[in-house]
Amino acid sequence: MKVPYNPKTSYKASASDKRTWRTLEVALEAKEKYLFSGLGFVFTEESDIIGIDIDKCLVDGQPNEVATAILEKTPPTYIEVSPSKTGLHIFLRNSMSRCGNRNSECGVEMYSAKRFFTVTGNRWRDCADEIVLDNGCIQWIFDTYIKPKKAKNRANKLII
Repeated sequence: MKVPYNPKTSYKASASDKRTWRTLEVALEAKEKYLFSGLGFVFTEESDIIGIDIDKCLVDGQPNEVATAILEKTPPTYIEVSPSKTGLHIFLRNSMSRCGNRNSECGVEMYSAKRFFTVTGNRWRDCADEIVLDNGCIQWIFDTYIKPKKAKNRANKLII
């Protein structure tokens, strides 16, 4: 289970309580001091960073069909292999505040606030080392993989 911890106190943190967050420098020091297994990044509306998590998309290091389609649409930005080594985390800049959902069937999640990703620093192939501005792919990912499909209207019959 991925549980966030406060680097200052070593007690559990909250992705929705900024009083439990710290800077990267403080987190790195706490990682060594408290022997934490990794680091996390909290998404906030103020950061304008969107996180796309594609779970279980790497098989023998190769992206599956969903990941390939998303990677083809993604501008050169920071992408890393997830802690499980079977997923990808894509980071993009965009002030889209409404995104925050997932589709368990295809393994795609997208968040902009009150969530965190465990981060590895294990860059995907030759990805950029900076988080760049979205080129429209966030909306495409949302429309293609996240947005709920509309249910077909069915005639409702009352049986007495």
